[in-house]
Amino acid sequence: MTPAVPASPIRKRIIYPDSDGQPVADNTLQFKWIHTIFGGVDGVFKDDPNVLVAGDLLWYPVEGEPTVRCAPRCSGRVRPTQGRTRFLQAVA
Repeated sequence: MTPAVPASPIRKRIIYPDSDGQPVADNTLQFKWIHTIFGGVDGVFKDDPNVLVAGDLLWYPVEGEPTVRCAPRCSGRVRPTQGRTRFLQAVA
């Protein structure tokens, strides 16, 4: 008699949206500061191809939980893929 092999669980496709539908800033003064900080940080790392400075890029820190997200106004990533629309954090 062959032992029963448990069926592998069906993985549901999880969608991680590119946008949360929220504005980058609540007003022009806030936008000016976001832009200023972004420009300064980007300027510091402009010659380092291993750093991506991003603004309002959705970050998903928990795998499988697309509702757990944050969109920092300015953030940096080491060894990124350029042109990202979102950042998925995988914990090994």
